[in-house]
Amino acid sequence: MKQTDENIAKIETQLEEVMASNYFNSASLAAFLLMNSLRRVQELLFDSVTSIYKGHMNAELLSPNELINQLRKISGRLPKSLSLPLENINDDIKDLYQLLYVKARITNNYFLFEIHIPLITDEDFILHRIIPIPIRTENGTGMVQLSSNYIAVDLKRNKFISLSSEDMQKCTQLKQGTYTCDKNLPVLTLSDNNAPCEAKLLAQQQPSSSPCVTADTSCKDAWTELHAPNSWLTVCCDTCTLRIICNNDVTTHVITTPAIVSLAQDCVLQSKELTIYSHNVICRPNGVVVSDLTTEPMVPGSIPGWGRYLFKDRYLYSGLGC
Repeated sequence: MKQTDENIAKIETQLEEVMASNYFNSASLAAFLLMNSLRRVQELLFDSVTSIYKGHMNAELLSPNELINQLRKISGRLPKSLSLPLENINDDIKDLYQLLYVKARITNNYFLFEIHIPLITDEDFILHRIIPIPIRTENGTGMVQLSSNYIAVDLKRNKFISLSSEDMQKCTQLKQGTYTCDKNLPVLTLSDNNAPCEAKLLAQQQPSSSPCVTADTSCKDAWTELHAPNSWLTVCCDTCTLRIICNNDVTTHVITTPAIVSLAQDCVLQSKELTIYSHNVICRPNGVVVSDLTTEPMVPGSIPGWGRYLFKDRYLYSGLGC
């Protein structure tokens, strides 16, 4: 009987040790999980502060579903002249995160975020990149002096916005062919007598009151890649001989004036100075298309735009017929 009591006491002691060990293990596991959770929160806050410092919003703090719900409430209260910079909230929500402007403030108990969502006007603009090309003058070679590198024109061709390269760097590309830009840029009238030369040319008006000013320059052969795939604006000061190789076919083209050169798929362009390989695009039967710019002073192409203005894109080549 005494031996039995001793065995029971040992078993009870062992059970208490096992229970204490299990409790310690479970407490350690809970503490470990809590520390990991706090570490994740700390990393999230650190990443959020880093993103906010760069002007962006962390999607883990404001999930797409939460943002979509807020946008639907906002869109129902907007005046007709303003809209969200999205065509489809559900499909394009990822594009909005790069447009959000965020500020943060830390209090004793809270981490506060202030989120600014840009709105766009009801006017769309076509954005043109302006590329001057050399022209022959009595003194040799001249180049049209531009007032800006880009010009955006509304669809009715009544108003325009001049943009520098620095202005364009501040714009945000929403998707291919569409930009959104700051509304602080001045909007001018195309019919204004003081409109710059490139605006008059774009409006197909005679720039008599604001004539195009040319400056003497030395002519240099140049190749400028255009917005359309496998297309280049080429300037030849004298004569350029181009060899186009497509599979086993070789053709030769001679260029004496500024021209647009477009290559087909799997073709190679060779000149004395350079070799250009085409990207994978739809084939054109003759391998190359050369457009003579002397017959068409302004050749439209394509570029994008935005507003707090919204821009879509084109190319404007200036320098001929001025």
